[in-house]
Amino acid sequence: MSAGGGLSHNVQSVVLLASAGVEKDSPTADSLRVDGGAGQVYASQSSQDQVADWGRVGSGRRDPRDESFGANVFSSEGDAAHRLKPTDGHDVLGYGSDRGGFFSRHATAGQGYLNMHTEAINNTAAAAPRLGGNINRGTRLGKGW
Repeated sequence: MSAGGGLSHNVQSVVLLASAGVEKDSPTADSLRVDGGAGQVYASQSSQDQVADWGRVGSGRRDPRDESFGANVFSSEGDAAHRLKPTDGHDVLGYGSDRGGFFSRHATAGQGYLNMHTEAINNTAAAAPRLGGNINRGTRLGKGW
C-alpha cells in the first residue's frame, strides 16, 4: 500500500480470500485504486472458516465482504451441480484429515481455498481474466509463442 491506502502498483484485480480484514485507511474497494475500479475487487470466505473471523475481531479490521466495502463477493461453499468442492477450513491447501481445533480449523485434503476443483479456486481464477494479456510468455527454446 502507498501513503493514503491505495495500491502503489498497476493492479488489474484483487481477490481477498479468507481475509483477516482490510485496514481502516482503505474504507472501500474503490479506495484500493485497482485498475477498473471497485468492479475488479473480489472477496470470499467459507462459512466453515472461523479463523478469518477471529483475525478480524482481534485486529479491528473490516470484513471485505461487507456490502458497504463494495467488493464483488463470491462463494467458496461448493457447487455440486458444477462438481466444485467447498472449502472446509482456513488453509490455502487442504491436507490430511486433521481438522485442528475450534479456533484453528484446518481444511481437509483437497478442500483448501486453492485446491483443484474447489469453488474458491474456480471463482478466483474467473475473477482475474484481465490479466491474461499481461503474462510474460518469454521464449521457448527454438519456438516462439
